[in-house]
Amino acid sequence: MKVGGASGPLYGSALVAMGKANPQMPRNHAEAATMLAAGIDAVKARGKSDAGAKTMLHVLIPVHAVLSGGLAKIRQTASTTIARLNRGGRCWMSSGRTRSDRALPLCGDSGC
Repeated sequence: MKVGGASGPLYGSALVAMGKANPQMPRNHAEAATMLAAGIDAVKARGKSDAGAKTMLHVLIPVHAVLSGGLAKIRQTASTTIARLNRGGRCWMSSGRTRSDRALPLCGDSGC
């Protein structure tokens, strides 16, 4: 993955805004969604961009939608990734050994 030269200020703006929205670790998906929303707003303001512009918002906005959908939506979305194979990065070199027949534990399942 190549990160362009202008991404540092965007990541920084997102993280600072997320920290201001909730200075503590999020205790649940709703707090995480609130933090992410603040980060998204900061990226939109700093980058003068919005959804559909093929920026980091292209990923952050759908993630926020899943987090905002509650635990059932998170579980449903996570379950769709179980049978997927990684096709890039280091996992690609494992020749298909990255497929999992079980989902990763989610908050609530593992006591996190």
